[in-house]
Amino acid sequence: MKKLAALSIALLAAAGCDMRQIEEAAGNATVQSAEAVVVPIVMQTTLPTGQTIPSTIATAVAGCIVTSASDTELAALAGAAITGPTADTRYIVSNILNRPETTGCAAAALSGN
Repeated sequence: MKKLAALSIALLAAAGCDMRQIEEAAGNATVQSAEAVVVPIVMQTTLPTGQTIPSTIATAVAGCIVTSASDTELAALAGAAITGPTADTRYIVSNILNRPETTGCAAAALSGN
């Protein structure tokens, strides 16, 4: 994934894209990589009812988590797309999910809103 992002950036630069476009492409690649790591982690969560979270809702919850992540957290989550998620990755997801703004967003996603 990291090689693909670097290749995309190089191609954009060669195509004459300005720095803003290159930064936007890199940011999008980082967000997509982070979401790809977070969705399976969310899907492995067992709710108090004993149910797990379906992929469509997990994707929405992952969006909440990624949106609330700091730049450092986002980079760590995206990096896990290459190295694989670890206990630290799950800890980062848990910490972000415990923030009030993330919890509110995730609750709306869980209720289908």
